[in-house]
Amino acid sequence: TVAVSSGGAAPRLAARLRDRIIGDLDPAWGQWADLLAELRPVVLATIADAADRRRVLTGLADPRWLAVIRAEGVERVRARMRAMLDG
Repeated sequence: TVAVSSGGAAPRLAARLRDRIIGDLDPAWGQWADLLAELRPVVLATIADAADRRRVLTGLADPRWLAVIRAEGVERVRARMRAMLDG
């Protein structure tokens, strides 16, 4: 979901900006978001230390994963991320 607001000052401008942002997103972004939604509960359930959880979640949200999804596919990234969590 993408939301853009102008605080009421220019609703059409906000809508155009939202549409442009959505138009610039390729399917890899949605795959990455779905993967993060899948893995976040695993991280929260298995990593007790808050600082470690934050470090792992930040690593999973690193923009470099987007390029890997595009190059290798989401299933390869899923396997790599799960291995990272298991190891």
